[in-house]
Amino acid sequence: MNKKCICKQSQAGFSLIELMVALVLGLVLMGAVVNSFLSSSQTYRVQEALSRSQESARFALEIIGQELRMAGFDNPRGAVLQGFVATEADANLPSPASVLDTRTSEVIYIVAHGDGGDLSIYVAPDGQSGLPTLYIDNQPSVEGVADIQFEYGINNGSDLDEVDQFQTAALVPDWEDVIAVRVNLLVSAGDAGLVDNAMTFAAGTPFNGFDTSDRRMYQVFSTTVALRNAMLNK
Repeated sequence: MNKKCICKQSQAGFSLIELMVALVLGLVLMGAVVNSFLSSSQTYRVQEALSRSQESARFALEIIGQELRMAGFDNPRGAVLQGFVATEADANLPSPASVLDTRTSEVIYIVAHGDGGDLSIYVAPDGQSGLPTLYIDNQPSVEGVADIQFEYGINNGSDLDEVDQFQTAALVPDWEDVIAVRVNLLVSAGDAGLVDNAMTFAAGTPFNGFDTSDRRMYQVFSTTVALRNAMLNK
């Protein structure tokens, strides 16, 4: 009778050092993957906020431009608009009912708009979201407009269709001499903490000193609109 020999074979395994090395390599690899994901996610958020702010700015400037070009429509000779600084009491506005008392910006008041009425343009928090919003009269129009500033092009009579200087509302001597408006928009987008450092604006430029401590994405957009009816009145 043949007997089979049963031999025990030794089984190889991982040593503690090999296991620790494998764990370290795995952690390094996992860290690289997570870091790449976070970086890509942050880039996407920034790009999305940038795109949203540009879209909001284009829409807001288009609306404001249309309203300004119709200022003074079918209106007798005289001023086609008037501007009011941010600290102006709402009760002093020509049409205080068209401005919310929660406004946070200066106001431009357009006389004899295209439909025969008038309207005001300003920034105030949206009643539902609380986000700063461009308002036309009491109607929210473009969300994300954090602030708005106007500069008024004055014609002194030397050349009837040429701006001699731009002034803020407080320094305009005669509103009948205003033939153009430079519109400056500060648009915010994205969540608080989106950017690493609070954005700042150079001294002497629009919105210098604006509080950006929430670290959202902020961008400044500007355009100049000629007041066609004011130039015709000249």
